[in-house]
Amino acid sequence: MKTVFLIVVGLIWTAVTLGGDFFAVNAIRQQLRAEHFPTVTGVITQNDIEITRSSKGGSNYTARLRFSYAVDGRAYVGDRHRYGSYAASAQHAEALASRYPVGAPVIVHFNPDDPADAILSPGIDGADVFVPFFLLPFNLILFGAVAWLARGKRPFDDPSAPISPLSAGISAFFVGWFVIVFTVAFASGFDPSLPVAIGAWGALTAITFGAAAYAVTQRTAR
Repeated sequence: MKTVFLIVVGLIWTAVTLGGDFFAVNAIRQQLRAEHFPTVTGVITQNDIEITRSSKGGSNYTARLRFSYAVDGRAYVGDRHRYGSYAASAQHAEALASRYPVGAPVIVHFNPDDPADAILSPGIDGADVFVPFFLLPFNLILFGAVAWLARGKRPFDDPSAPISPLSAGISAFFVGWFVIVFTVAFASGFDPSLPVAIGAWGALTAITFGAAAYAVTQRTAR
C-alpha cells in the first residue's frame, strides 16, 4: 500500500512539475518569437479588472483587455497582453489597466501566419524569468528522486562525513529560495522587474555554491 501511495504521489509530482516547466518555457519561447512579429496600430476597446478568490482565501487580480485591429483590411479583436500571463496583485492589475485606457491607440504585434494571434507586449519581462525560478525546488526534488532511484537508493554522500558539500549546498538552496521568493512576493506580488528576477537567480546561485564551497574548506581543514 505504501509503495502504491509513493508511486501515485511521484506521478502527480512529475506531472505537475513538468507541466509547470512546459508552461514557463513555452511562454518564454512565444514571447521571444513575438518580438519578430509585424505590427499594426490598434485601439483598446475594453479594460476591466477581474477579481477571483485564490485557494488560500485571498484574492487574485487580472486585467482583462480587449483591443481591435485590422490586418489587410480584415478586422480582428484581441485580448492577450502577453503569452503566459497570470493572475497577480491588485497593484499589478491596476498598473496594467491604467497603462491601456479605453480608446487609447496601441501597437499590436500579430502572427503573420495567423493574424488573430496577437499580443501587446512581446519580449521577456521579470515574471517570465521568475516563474522558472519558482519551479526550481520542484525540479530539484524530482531530479534528486530520479537520481536516487538510478543509484539503487544509495545515498549521495557518506553519512559519516562531518560536513557534506552537497548537503550544505542543497540546504542553502532551499533556505535561500524560500527567503528570496518570500521577499520578491511581498515586494512585488510575484511580478518583479527583469533586473530583480535575474538578481534572484544570481543570489540563489551564489548562496548555494558559496555554502558548498564553505563546506569543502571546512572538510579540508578537518
